[in-house]
Amino acid sequence: MMDIAPRVVRKWVAGAPCDLLEEADFWDMVREGAEGGEVLRVASYNLNHVYHYGHGGALEGFFDDAKREGREWLITVDGVPVWRRLQKHTKRAWPKLSGSDLVETLLQESSDKGWRVAVLGGDTADSSALRGKCALRWPELVVRTWCPSRSELVEDRGSIAREIAEFGARVVLVSLPKPLEEGWIDTWGDESGAGVLCAFGSAVSFFAGIQVRAPKLWQKSGLEWAWRLLHRPRAMVKRYLVEGPREWWLVRREVAERFEPASPDYWRRTIRVWLVAMDAALAVVASFGASGVRSVIGGSWLRGYSPQMRSVVVAIPLMILFIGLSGGWRAGGQRIDSHLMGRFFKGVVSGVASIGLVSFAFRWNVSRGYVAILGVFVLLGGMAGRYFLSQFMALQRKKGRWSVRTGVVGDSEPIEQLLSWWGRHRELGYRIIWRSRGLDVVPVEALGLLCVGDSSGSALAEADEVMRGRGEVLIIPDLVSVDATRLRAETYADQTVLHVMASDLSVRAAVVKRSMDLVVALSALILASPIIGFAAWRIHKEDGGPVFFRQQRVGLDGGEFTLWKLRTMEVGAEGKLGELAHLNKAGPYQTKVDDDPRITRVGATLRRTSLDELPQLVNVVRGDMSLVGPRPALAAEVALYPHEGHRRHRVRPGLTGLWQVSGRSDLGSEQALALDLHYVANWSLGKDISILVRTVRVVLGRDGAQ
Repeated sequence: MMDIAPRVVRKWVAGAPCDLLEEADFWDMVREGAEGGEVLRVASYNLNHVYHYGHGGALEGFFDDAKREGREWLITVDGVPVWRRLQKHTKRAWPKLSGSDLVETLLQESSDKGWRVAVLGGDTADSSALRGKCALRWPELVVRTWCPSRSELVEDRGSIAREIAEFGARVVLVSLPKPLEEGWIDTWGDESGAGVLCAFGSAVSFFAGIQVRAPKLWQKSGLEWAWRLLHRPRAMVKRYLVEGPREWWLVRREVAERFEPASPDYWRRTIRVWLVAMDAALAVVASFGASGVRSVIGGSWLRGYSPQMRSVVVAIPLMILFIGLSGGWRAGGQRIDSHLMGRFFKGVVSGVASIGLVSFAFRWNVSRGYVAILGVFVLLGGMAGRYFLSQFMALQRKKGRWSVRTGVVGDSEPIEQLLSWWGRHRELGYRIIWRSRGLDVVPVEALGLLCVGDSSGSALAEADEVMRGRGEVLIIPDLVSVDATRLRAETYADQTVLHVMASDLSVRAAVVKRSMDLVVALSALILASPIIGFAAWRIHKEDGGPVFFRQQRVGLDGGEFTLWKLRTMEVGAEGKLGELAHLNKAGPYQTKVDDDPRITRVGATLRRTSLDELPQLVNVVRGDMSLVGPRPALAAEVALYPHEGHRRHRVRPGLTGLWQVSGRSDLGSEQALALDLHYVANWSLGKDISILVRTVRVVLGRDGAQ
């Protein structure tokens, strides 16, 4: 590995590395690599580089990981915002060594020294133009090009690198989109046998004349991006107008002396900034919108007082203040969740009340209609904004971006369950990059979060010391059956203790739950009657068999009842269960078979949409079941439960439950049982409502349906 450290000043800008060096030192390293020394890998840093390799990029930590594995990279300065920011930060003038400026000199040097040059990327026209220009300028230079398609490049297993090695290239210019070019060099660079490998993107196309650079005046003024945007708007609008502003802002804010991966706190702070900006803009727009609506729709109660500028001056700051005081910007974990939504709702209500109190106390004639409409606008706009922001963040994280680089210490069952959950829910934003049994070799500099399964005092102290000043520590105790809402941490005599609050299983709570079951189930049964009737007609038409399927299940306190469903399997399917036992993928307490041959064509549709469960609304009305609870099990399955598994019968079985909204058929029976016990131990009316809402989303998305 070439030791570049003595000749460069490395800074981490917005989470991605950038090397400052003199031009003479750069060419010394090029000659050293090309003439048989250590391999030199070169990339050029610009705003697009931040998008992929900086904080939140899918390849955050790419260059740091490569260095720890023995592959050093030199990252030259490209892009005027980065160059100017680093000159201001270091208080020193540095040359801007962009790929577009270096390619011509590198080809000239290769011709003078007799180095063969390989060019990877571009299309046939690019290659032809490059070879033609090189032949005119440097007749002695030997250049060969490779123009694979994107799919060929992704599927390549080193054949291109071996061809380059046979060709004898000392310099390889890779002209591919980011991050493909850096990825290819990092994976196959050593096998190519070249001494200098440069990821210069479109720099080769600029040299060949396929793409035209801005005039020198535009370049010197730092407005080359505007020139490109004017001449190639379709190709550049995303880079400069969509991705560019965020990266430009990060470059202005974040310059570090070392690699500091994004921690959960980084994303909490980022979310807070986004929400503050959104709510401030929303409050202003809603304020003037409320005034306009009030004047348009009229009404005596709306026109109680004439609108004044004082209303706007008072309402906007108070609304923003109380949203903040209520925690409407405080993200739990590193995402926007239902708890944040609830705090925002509380903040809006408090803001509306405070505006009324202030106007009353100081005798300001603030219109009641204006305040009411303002509250509605802010509430609806804020909820919608938070929802769409959360969905956008989830989409980015499923693509591998905006995640936290996470290390895991231990292999206990709670850790395995958590990692399984994170694997199924990538939108939570945890990317596991390292695992170990102990804390002796933790790559601290590469992690934003360290998860530890040992909750002993010594292990916690060691983990905290290891990550101090670098990232956060997440303790994973064996508290699967206790919900976080029931825990309260306190300190006594320098000892941290956890209070486990009593779960709400009182008579009053049971009455409220049963009342909700009756009202919702009766209403849903009336509305669903046409659907049940149509489904029954289709079932009977398909094979002439019975429409409904009845089965004995275990319910409250271990008693049995008759469960009703729309029939989805062929007649006599239960008798064939033994033949399929070896295909059961769910574990000992359930039976689930992929592509079950007993399921009818109509039944498959009913199962995918969960419409086969609708007749169980009758069971809910009769009191055999509840809307939410553990799913009713067969007596044969209950007989296999461990002793603690029978706690699930302390409540009525449910039409839906916690494990149904946590993976449905994707979960094993042990995980499903653990979630059922968690629900029973931590029941609350709010949790029931949350599960019902999540059930609608899961059913519509058909997640894990079988």
